[in-house]
Amino acid sequence: LFLAKCLNDSFFPAAHFVHHMLMKNESGKKLSKSSGDHSLKFLRNKYNRPTIVYQQSAEILDLPFEDIQTLQDLIEVFRTEMIQRKSLIAFDD
Repeated sequence: LFLAKCLNDSFFPAAHFVHHMLMKNESGKKLSKSSGDHSLKFLRNKYNRPTIVYQQSAEILDLPFEDIQTLQDLIEVFRTEMIQRKSLIAFDD
């Protein structure tokens, strides 16, 4: 935010940030590219359609993922779930 203000960037300081819980793999260890976990770039290159990336992102965040087909679906599920889990997540203003 400091750099955006110094550069007179009006868009970035107006953004809302969501701090999610630590994302972990199946064995309970935190996800980390340095540990060999996949990046979004890797997933985009591996799959020929983004639906799988949206669904896997939702699954990792412990969101209902089966019906997600588009980015808009993921956003709506995220918003709905975060409202229900309000005490587990912090939103920056």
